[in-house]
Parts: sequence; structure tokens; C-alpha cells
Amino acid sequence: MTIEALWSVKRGAGGLVEKRHSIAQEPADGTGYEALVAAHGRALATICKDMARALTTSMSQP
Repeated sequence: MTIEALWSVKRGAGGLVEKRHSIAQEPADGTGYEALVAAHGRALATICKDMARALTTSMSQP
């Protein structure tokens, strides 16, 4: 399972915009729909962690 996402972080109205690109790859541990859904969930969690790190960094800057 591969998910590729383009996303951005914006600080306030007209503020700094950081554009980011994330790719997450997770293997399906087995066959069938349940394994695919689990891999999808793990890949999305990886992208969410990327976003959280960017937000944390952005919030710590003056």
C-alpha cells in the first residue's frame, strides 16, 4: 500500500505557508480486505505523524 500526499501548513491569515510532500509505504500483512485496510491505516498514520511534526515545528517558530 502506498499513499502519496501533498499538503501545506499555513500560519494565520496570509501567513507563512509550507508546502510538503509525504509518501508512506506499508505492506499488507496477509491477503484480503482486512489486511489492505490495516496497511492503509498504518500508511495514513505515518502521514499524520509527518503533519504533526511540521505543525509542532511551525508553532515553535516566532
